[in-house]
Amino acid sequence: LREGACVVEAGEVITPGAVAALVAGGVDEVLVHRRPRAILFCTGDELVEPPVTPPPGKVFNTNAFALAAELSGLGWEVEYGGVLPDRPEALRAAFLRSLSGPYDAIVTTGAVSVGRYDRVPRVWLDLGAQKVVGRVDLKPGGPFFAARLKQRWVVALSGSPAACLATYHLLARPLLLRLAGRKRVVRPVLMLSLIHI
Repeated sequence: LREGACVVEAGEVITPGAVAALVAGGVDEVLVHRRPRAILFCTGDELVEPPVTPPPGKVFNTNAFALAAELSGLGWEVEYGGVLPDRPEALRAAFLRSLSGPYDAIVTTGAVSVGRYDRVPRVWLDLGAQKVVGRVDLKPGGPFFAARLKQRWVVALSGSPAACLATYHLLARPLLLRLAGRKRVVRPVLMLSLIHI
């Protein structure tokens, strides 16, 4: 390393290689962001948690596992708040409890579309949340809601697993990376050239 060389830029993840470079440069202490914290709720009377076999009309709650793994992979501390029933009073009570917790983001999946059970955005607005983004023109994944309330971000994703993950990767993931202090929040696109022989 040359004297004055940049080893790790602000906003980069400190990988094992970066640790080795910092040690090689004589750096024994670095300023880092605190790991952000999220609570994750899934909504829907149709959801069943494994290992219980879903009876007719019910489905496994796959979104909880996928989103918890995604958030953990971004470096977030994730608490799972469980499955919430499709009742406004139950949603309101759980959301109010989450507002008193140490969370930087409250992430939900389900109940964000326009059906009679899709009440998550309305409950957040009634609690005083300031909507930033509502429904988006995306298929799958149009049902979406993002808001701010009491210095926290609220991110509500679709209950459909494909729509949930599509909107997560395109909208929620960049936001959550930025909240974690990252500068690079969009995955690079790799262009491949096919050579015909």
